[in-house]
Amino acid sequence: MTVLIVASEVDPHLPSVEHELERRGARWTFLNMNRLHRWGISVALDRRAALRGTVRTGQGITPLKDIESVWAPSPLPEASLRGISVLEKAVIESEWLSTVQNLYYLTSDRTWVNPLDAEMLGSSKLVQLRIAHDVGFEIPPTIVTTEREEFAAFADQFPSGVASKRVGGLPGLIAVPRRVRRRRAYFTRRLSSQDMTPEVLSRLHYCPTQLQEYVPKSTEWRIYVVGDKVFGAEILSQLEDETVTDWRRYPVRYTADGSPELDSDRWRCHPLRLPLTFADRCRRLARKLRLPYTAMDFVRTPDGRLVFLEANFGGTFAWIEDLTHLPMSAAMADLLLA
Repeated sequence: MTVLIVASEVDPHLPSVEHELERRGARWTFLNMNRLHRWGISVALDRRAALRGTVRTGQGITPLKDIESVWAPSPLPEASLRGISVLEKAVIESEWLSTVQNLYYLTSDRTWVNPLDAEMLGSSKLVQLRIAHDVGFEIPPTIVTTEREEFAAFADQFPSGVASKRVGGLPGLIAVPRRVRRRRAYFTRRLSSQDMTPEVLSRLHYCPTQLQEYVPKSTEWRIYVVGDKVFGAEILSQLEDETVTDWRRYPVRYTADGSPELDSDRWRCHPLRLPLTFADRCRRLARKLRLPYTAMDFVRTPDGRLVFLEANFGGTFAWIEDLTHLPMSAAMADLLLA
């Protein structure tokens, strides 16, 4: 069988998952979403609506009928042609994304990790919270609002403050250059009632804003569901000032050429032995969200409670695998070949 990989060339998961696929005797072909002008795709229907077509990549031409599963860890296209305008770039990327979406719906009887139409549910944070509560997880009170009175009244309820987060995911930013998206990542911010200044409140009507009760942390749990397998890592985020509010603010060190890299001596985590009931709830939540693969975030409070924050449609696992040696690339290959 052949696995189609739809991803950015800088996706950190590619080498290890490709290695695991080869170790199992599977073929794969890589549609590089950063080099769209070099590769190609054809998707066609005849008068009887029978599907035919090909994908042309660096590994050659593969008929669609030979592709039995698709792994799309980073399916957002990026047109890298020189000399094109911003409008042309946006149109090229939009048409590529629509073509990949058409391919998904026409081949949705095959394994997709993850189903593209599950992304809307996967990026709907309020809906996630309700479903997580339904399967038995504790959740923090949350509001999305453009109303200044609601905003201020919600924040006043919580002595520990509130966390300000984005409401949704990335797809709405597809026309924004990738380098800008990286530079302007929206980290979680902890706010108190003193931060609710008239200037802040006066701008609230511009855009819906999400606030959530700030949950005091002892550590944080990052949980990965890969098919039926569940892996967990405990992140010791409270040991460094940078990561107290958002563990994604990795402490960095600088290489000889001045490039920043994660300082693994200061960014600490270790693998978890998960309680069976907890792991089963994670599986149930992933199934309800229609996500064969997901990365979930939990806070472990000082009194030992676990509070669910969110499930990510395409959360990364390469760095956790490097630090904890949890066999997630192997589990991903098994999922794609199941």
